Amino acid sequence: MVEKNQPSEKEKITALVLLVISVLYFGGCWKLKLGSWSNPGPGFIPLLVGFSLLVSSCIKFYQVFFPKRTEGISSGEDKDEGKNYWVVYGILLSIILYPILLGYLKFLITTVLLLFFLSVLLKYKNPLSSLMFAVIIAGASFFIFARFLGVALPSGALEEILYAIGR
Repeated sequence: MVEKNQPSEKEKITALVLLVISVLYFGGCWKLKLGSWSNPGPGFIPLLVGFSLLVSSCIKFYQVFFPKRTEGISSGEDKDEGKNYWVVYGILLSIILYPILLGYLKFLITTVLLLFFLSVLLKYKNPLSSLMFAVIIAGASFFIFARFLGVALPSGALEEILYAIGR
């Protein structure tokens, strides 16, 4: 009998890299002003995202390094068959670049670019639908967090114009 569900070296490296990135991201969030539940600061949402990322990467790390042992006959198929590593690398790249680009391109442009990139990468309909999806989600996120919840987001000229429209 050959053991199934044994993680490959690629899976182990990916889980470890994701864990390290999530720890660094979560640690970097503490440098921003958190505010309070009633008056969240600019670091509040990134901290929640960082915490979620840390929890999910810890779960994945545990699943990869401590797999459930199941006995069975191997089917002889390649474990990597059908897996799209470009998607994994694209998501990883997005996680790394998003906080960096926020400082330069501000919230709306960075979010639209990231969502467009991810939806094209994940083959969501066609590029025009992906762009419309990205613009709608980024705009809705901006209005929900900036206008209704009062969360301070990285704002440039475009954000100031949209913020003024709602006044």
